[in-house]
Amino acid sequence: MKLKNEEQILNAEIRQEIIKAIESSENQQRKAESFKRYEIYKDYIKKYILQNLRKELDESTVEDMESRVSTINLYKKVVSKKARVYKTAPRRESSEPNNQDNLDLMVDNLKLNVKMKKANKYLEAFKNTEIFIRPIKNSRSKKYSYRPEILPPHRYDVIEDAEDREAAMGYILSEHDDDSLNFLRYEDARSNHGANQGFRDGDSKNQIIANSPSDKGEEAEEREYIWWGNKYHFTFTSKGIKKNTNSNLNPIQTLPIVSIAKERDGSFWSLGGEDLIDGSILVNTVLSDVFYIAKMHGTGLFYLFGKGVPKTMKVGPNQAITLNVEEGDPTPTIGFANANPQLQEHKKLAEQYVALLLTTNDLEPGAVSGELSAGAGNSGVQELIIKAEPVNAIEDDQEIFRDADPAVVNVGAKWHNLYHGLKLLEPKLQEQGEMPEFDYTMKFGAVSHFASEKEKLEVIEKRLDIGLDDIIGALMLDNPDMTRDEAEKKAAELAEKQMNEAAESMALAIGEGNADKKKQGELLPESEEGIKPSESEQETSSKGKDS
Repeated sequence: MKLKNEEQILNAEIRQEIIKAIESSENQQRKAESFKRYEIYKDYIKKYILQNLRKELDESTVEDMESRVSTINLYKKVVSKKARVYKTAPRRESSEPNNQDNLDLMVDNLKLNVKMKKANKYLEAFKNTEIFIRPIKNSRSKKYSYRPEILPPHRYDVIEDAEDREAAMGYILSEHDDDSLNFLRYEDARSNHGANQGFRDGDSKNQIIANSPSDKGEEAEEREYIWWGNKYHFTFTSKGIKKNTNSNLNPIQTLPIVSIAKERDGSFWSLGGEDLIDGSILVNTVLSDVFYIAKMHGTGLFYLFGKGVPKTMKVGPNQAITLNVEEGDPTPTIGFANANPQLQEHKKLAEQYVALLLTTNDLEPGAVSGELSAGAGNSGVQELIIKAEPVNAIEDDQEIFRDADPAVVNVGAKWHNLYHGLKLLEPKLQEQGEMPEFDYTMKFGAVSHFASEKEKLEVIEKRLDIGLDDIIGALMLDNPDMTRDEAEKKAAELAEKQMNEAAESMALAIGEGNADKKKQGELLPESEEGIKPSESEQETSSKGKDS
C-alpha cells in the first residue's frame, strides 16, 4: 500500500501500518547497514574486524589477537578525499543585488559552509543523506535559533511521493533508531563473556548527566515517532496515537528536510558502496593476521629432546639449563625452531589490495609502498591516500549541491521569519529583520590536486612568467578562499612594500655615494671654481702664458 496524499497520515490505522513497516526485518537490515557505515566512519571499526575474525578462528585465538588488531580507517580517508565540493567555500551571488547582504547573513546564521561540507562527506559515505533544518530553543532565554542537522539514513524513514518514487512525501524521525540496532552492538561484536565494548556503546540508560550518544531520547514505555511533511507535523506513539492535541499543521508549510542522493534508480534509496566498507574490514583483517603471525613467530620456539628431560622449562636470557646425562644416555638436543613466515608477501598482498580498492573508487593510487620511513617519497597507507588523486568528475556532485544549497537557505529563512514575527528569535537574529526568498547562483572554487609547497610555487612562477596570470591571479591561486577584492588589497600592499623597499635601497645607495664623495673631497679640497690645481701645475701654466 502506498500513500496517495499527505492527508492519509492523519488516519491512525495507516500510522499503525507504517510502524509495522518501520519495524520489519527488511527495514531494520537497511538501518543496520547504514549504522555499520556510520560507526566505521566514526572510527569504530575494531569491533567489525573482531567480528570478521570470529568467523574464522576460535574465541581464545581472537582474544589473544585483540591487542594487535589493525584499525586503519581507509573508509573515512577515502570518503574525505572524494568529498571535495566544499573544499573551498563557494561564492553565492544573489540574483537581486539588494538581497546580497541578507544572503550573507543567512549563510552565516546557518554556518552553511561547515554544514554542507559535512553533508558532502555523508553523501559519499551513505549515498543518501538528509539535511534537516530545525528550530532550536535556548533553555535559558526561551528564544529560538535554527540550524541544519545532517542525518545518516538509519535516523529516519521515508514515505515516497505517490507520483515520484525518488522524492519524499514526508519523513518519520525516531530517536530510538540506534537502540533498535543493539543486536549489532551487543551480539555480533562482543566476546563470549558479553563484555561491554566501552563508552560508545552506552548502557541503554538515559542518565541525567551528558552520556554516550547511543543513550538518547526520553525513557518511555512506548516508542515515539515524529512526522514531518509539507502540510503536517506531529508526534505519535508506537500504537499510532498522536501525542499532541494542538494543531497538526507544519508551521512553515514547507518540508524542512532537504534530500540529497547519488544515483537513484527509480526509488528513494540509492544502492552501492559496500565494496569500500567490506574492503576496509578485509585489509585490516589481513594486517591483523600479519601482526599476530609476527608475534607468534617473531621469536624461535624452544625445543629440548633427550632422556629424562623436564616436561616444561622456563627459557630466557637470564636462565641457564643444566642436565644430568648418565653414561649411555643419548645426548640431549636443544635449540630454537624458526617458522620463517612470509611477512613481506603478506604486506605486499595488503598493499596491492589497497591500490585496487582505491582505483575502483575513483582514486589514482600511484606508487604503493608499505614502508613507514620518513624519507621515502611515497610511504605508508596514509601517504598513499593523501597523494591519491580523485579522477571522477566533480560536476555531477556540484549539481546536486547547486540545488540543495538554496533549498537549505530558504527553509532557514522560513524559520527565521516565523519566529521573527512572534518576536521569539535570539536578539542577534531578531535585529536582522525579515528575510526574503532567495534566488542565487553558486560559483564553486577550483579543486586543486595534491602538490607540495615547492611544486605550488613553481606552478605560480611559471604562470607569471608566460603571462597566464597577474599578481592578483597568483594570489588567488595560492589562496583559494581569497576573494578578488582581498587579492587586490593584498597586491596593493605588496606593491607598496616593494616600492618602500626600493626607495630605502636607493636612499641607502645615494647615502653611500655621498659619503664616498665627501671622503674624496676631504682628500682633495675644492675651490669655488672646482678642484684646486697643484703648485707644479700652477708653475707650468704661468710659464706657458709668459712664453
